[in-house]
Amino acid sequence: MYRVLCDRCGAADDGCDYYAWATPDQAVDVAVSDGEWLRIIEGESGEERLYCPSCTTWDEEADELVPLTDLAVHAEGD
Repeated sequence: MYRVLCDRCGAADDGCDYYAWATPDQAVDVAVSDGEWLRIIEGESGEERLYCPSCTTWDEEADELVPLTDLAVHAEGD
């Protein structure tokens, strides 16, 4: 069984009733489909990074969800 973990803080996607998915792709698809989790594919390497809602912020200028910078503090319970 699979579930999604944030690449920044390690939080699990426990936001829905069911979170033990049959494949890694299914777990990621469900987490990002509700718009709360952010998936970024890194450059030429194609490495996938996943960020939970506590590790993202809305960029008004770009009009999109972006990961917090490494300097930003992750607040528990946000």
